[in-house]
Amino acid sequence: MAETASGTGELRESKAQLSALLEGAPIETMSLPHGSYDSELLRAAAVDFELVFTSDGCLNAVDRGRPPTVLARIEIPAEAIVGAAGEVRPELLALWLFRRPHATLATV
Repeated sequence: MAETASGTGELRESKAQLSALLEGAPIETMSLPHGSYDSELLRAAAVDFELVFTSDGCLNAVDRGRPPTVLARIEIPAEAIVGAAGEVRPELLALWLFRRPHATLATV
């Protein structure tokens, strides 16, 4: 339990410092350093943040209409969705997204 309390304190302090640098702007989201996390870190982050971003490479599944609080991110390579003239082609984007795995990440 000491690790969770320590993690909560470190996250809370980082959030306070960032908010001070941004003149009191609310800090509601965070991105996990290097995409590394475990359940203890997620629980600690849930104390002070509404959304937590990972570097897991999948699309986010929605469970029963509720948006998840732990979100994956994906990189969309331009060459997969751009036509010969350099324009974004929606049908290529749709096909590329359709072929990606979907997952519900850890819940807090």
